[in-house]
Amino acid sequence: MIIYRVEVEVRPEQLPRATTMFAELVRQSRQVLGVRHFDILQDPDDGCRFVSVEVFEDRAAVDRQSALPLVGEVISAFDGLLRVAPRGSAFHVSASEPWPTPRADRSTDDQTLPYQGFAEEYDRLLGDLAVRTWQQGILAELARIGVPAGATVVDLAAGTGVGGRLLRSLDDNLTLVGLDASIEMLRQAGGSYRQLVEADLCQIPLPSGFADVTVSGFDSLNYLDGTRLGRCLGEVGRVLKPGGWLVFDYSSPHLLCQQWRDHHHTDQLADGTLHWRHRADRAGSRCVTTLTRYDQTGAVRWEEQHVQYALDAFQVHRLAESAGLRVDRVRDLHRAEFSPSASTHVWSLRKGDG
Repeated sequence: MIIYRVEVEVRPEQLPRATTMFAELVRQSRQVLGVRHFDILQDPDDGCRFVSVEVFEDRAAVDRQSALPLVGEVISAFDGLLRVAPRGSAFHVSASEPWPTPRADRSTDDQTLPYQGFAEEYDRLLGDLAVRTWQQGILAELARIGVPAGATVVDLAAGTGVGGRLLRSLDDNLTLVGLDASIEMLRQAGGSYRQLVEADLCQIPLPSGFADVTVSGFDSLNYLDGTRLGRCLGEVGRVLKPGGWLVFDYSSPHLLCQQWRDHHHTDQLADGTLHWRHRADRAGSRCVTTLTRYDQTGAVRWEEQHVQYALDAFQVHRLAESAGLRVDRVRDLHRAEFSPSASTHVWSLRKGDG
């Protein structure tokens, strides 16, 4: 499957013309054999900005859609219609592994980015804790709300596939899609998902109304500041079917800004050590964690910096409502009640029925 995501910014005086052309392009493209989804969405905050999400079964479907006369007309009109050149990304989605090319906007040699050096050792170092967190949080909530047989479930920040493996144990007929911004982590996911997609959580390259359930485990959404979390929830609201669910766990401000305000510890390993240094930045409501992996000789094997944000329950609740997601329940990880002093909370959000 091939997915294109393209952003364009239209000149204000050309907006009526562009809107008409885009609507007709959507109508014609949806009739082409092999086009699974085709949408051109107008940004509610900037009416001159449009984002297209195009899903094709294969290259032949792309070629058939590209052969539409209207496609050529729209491209030819770009010079007069657009303020800047289009910006786009192509996603080649496989049933077994993500495409091998890293995103062009980052360096594969930059070991300070999260989940590069960590990726190969993640399951060994944190896998057991991740499994327990999933079991006590997301899996317990899914058992409570019920997941339709054979449902489509999207795992946001799927990482090495911990969630995919656990979800498949609930129902082997689930259609599981794993999405993560780190290609290094996805390479470890193996066959945990039917599809793997490397993408930013704020720009989900999946069709509207695609998923019955979305999940995000082991504090993954804490990596988004308030603005980006709002965008992510907005994308989730678009991708979910009416009545669909988002279930995720979320580290609390108490943990990130109080317990970890100046905290460090070292894990002793058979082949060296892993040193954790947490530093809270209260002004930014975030926690900066530096992980340094040493080998047996004391040499640094890799080092990464992770930044997590600590929005309170009111802020998360407000962002969810703005995205059209109703808060069904929020609780502590280890019990059914909510308390601000808990380290981790579990959120269950539901999209309206329409």
